Amino acid sequence: MNSDPGLRQMKAEQWFISKLRAIAPEKAVRVFSGTTDISIRAKRAAALIASEGLTDTVCGKTAGQPVTFAQAHERLYGHTLKIV
Repeated sequence: MNSDPGLRQMKAEQWFISKLRAIAPEKAVRVFSGTTDISIRAKRAAALIASEGLTDTVCGKTAGQPVTFAQAHERLYGHTLKIV
């Protein structure tokens, strides 16, 4: 198993974007379009979650417990999703 943090981040972002794609395919692609860094992707993902009203929508499970898009965003990008 590879313990490279960059690889783990990439795989986690791939999982996250696949969940966003299931709900808003065309908009989700924009999160990663062009040359991006992690802060740009975090902002774009937050904007998509907010615009689609997905904050409290369950997107997966961790240890058998439901995880919302807001919680997944926080785990992935390390800060609380700010909804304006």
